[in-house]
Amino acid sequence: MCTYANAYVESCTQCRASKSLNQKPAALLQELIIPSRRWSHVSLDFITDLRLTKTGHDSILVLVDSLSKMAHFVPATRTFTAADTVDVLADHLIRYHGLPGALISDRYPRFQSDLWQQLCMRFNITRALSSSYHPQSDGQTERVNRTLQQMLRTYIQSDEREWERLLPALELAYNNTSHPTTELSPFDAMIRENPLAAADLDVVGAVSSTLTTPMAKLFRQLCDRAQGHILKAKC
Repeated sequence: MCTYANAYVESCTQCRASKSLNQKPAALLQELIIPSRRWSHVSLDFITDLRLTKTGHDSILVLVDSLSKMAHFVPATRTFTAADTVDVLADHLIRYHGLPGALISDRYPRFQSDLWQQLCMRFNITRALSSSYHPQSDGQTERVNRTLQQMLRTYIQSDEREWERLLPALELAYNNTSHPTTELSPFDAMIRENPLAAADLDVVGAVSSTLTTPMAKLFRQLCDRAQGHILKAKC
């Protein structure tokens, strides 16, 4: 699978054109603590300035577990306040993984607001802000962001407003692909097994009652291509 995926991405002109350059930072950055519990240390960042979708979203909030490398991609808006971000954490982080011990972010005003500080104090959450001079100190989320952005550039050809409907397939593919740091997929690191993905079954037949044939085929294609793209990007 890895050999095939690498060969496919190497031969894909669109993949090469969309791929970001992974340059080393200009100076040494502070090492982040290696957590002992999954989802105890969570990195979060926004991908902004995307085309406005039909549901009013123009950004993606990316949440990454520092230990398992599992990620969640949440539709958002550039005008998200601290309160909006707290609501997303409740729905997409705390609901499934419990309270984190540390939140690692850049220096967006929303992450330095009184509400954000009160949240962290109330639940004894450590705030870790990346350096003003070296925002790459939150390198984990930056790498995931680059991978997600280049996948979106590769797959969105006709209507750039359609990026939101691709997020579930891309999140599944990302979390179901072996990570070079852990040598495990995030799913494997979390639950010790990989769930069935589109490539593992006849998607068209299995979901024909809920998805149209073109959509089902697209979902399978996205999962297959995203896994190959992630393996090549080595994010």
